[in-house]
Amino acid sequence: MLIAGDTHWGILFRKRSRSLSPRRRKSRSPATRRHKSRSPRNHRRQRSRSTSLSPIGKSPGSSIGSKEQKGISEKNKLDEEEKKRRQEEAELRLIEEETAKRVEDAIKRKVDESLNKEEIMIEIRRRLEDGRKKLVNEVAAQLEKEKESALIESKQKEARTSSKRERRVGKNA
Repeated sequence: MLIAGDTHWGILFRKRSRSLSPRRRKSRSPATRRHKSRSPRNHRRQRSRSTSLSPIGKSPGSSIGSKEQKGISEKNKLDEEEKKRRQEEAELRLIEEETAKRVEDAIKRKVDESLNKEEIMIEIRRRLEDGRKKLVNEVAAQLEKEKESALIESKQKEARTSSKRERRVGKNA
């Protein structure tokens, strides 16, 4: 407790500020001295100080740790970017596959629709009939050639056997 006449003792026993910044000295003149207000807004609770020796970023050995932290955070950032890039590539592949499938389905539908048209069906039937007739004619011509060659071969064989008989008969006689 301070007594009005003992102002110099008040300076000696005053509590020290807990702030890190140096305390400014106030003027002792009565004109500039102000009395403390007892309103609740000026009463602030003092924060409790951490019991750690020094803040993380302030110690000389922590610069290595902060560099490591920066390296780790950059690595994490790069990993995240790589993961994001891979995901985007996978999404693009899926989109490309989906698009290709849709295009293929659309082409198949168009082909089916065009095949189902009456004019095309008539044309397909006509071509099938022409193909069958041509095939039948080719097979018939092939059979005719084989018949003729077989006939010629049998005649030659018969001629040979008859000439052998004549030679045998000529030797026996």
